[in-house]
Amino acid sequence: MKTLTTSILAILMTIFLTTNIFAGGFEMENEEYINDIPFNTEKIAGQMILDYALSTEFSIEEESVNDIPFDTYEIATEKMQEIAMQKDFEIQEESYINDIPFNTNFIASQSVDSTIFMVNK
Repeated sequence: MKTLTTSILAILMTIFLTTNIFAGGFEMENEEYINDIPFNTEKIAGQMILDYALSTEFSIEEESVNDIPFDTYEIATEKMQEIAMQKDFEIQEESYINDIPFNTNFIASQSVDSTIFMVNK
């Protein structure tokens, strides 16, 4: 008899609670302030991914180390040269072309004299 009474009370309580839950509906209250989480979830998730990646051990097989069939240094050098050749360099015009501050004839004659001096020695 106790079991029957307990079962009937449990069923009645279940029905009562179920009707109260559905009577109120499933509408959620609007929050006054949406950013009420006191921490940055994106930063925490990024840190967890970083920690996992750092703790994971990666292994590379020997045959996959040298699997590039071309010389990347040569290709990079050619590309840098190509980029440099496409650039237009503007050289300023000089106001006076003969602006060398010494006499080339005098320098040339001295170098000839020193050559003669070294040959005679």
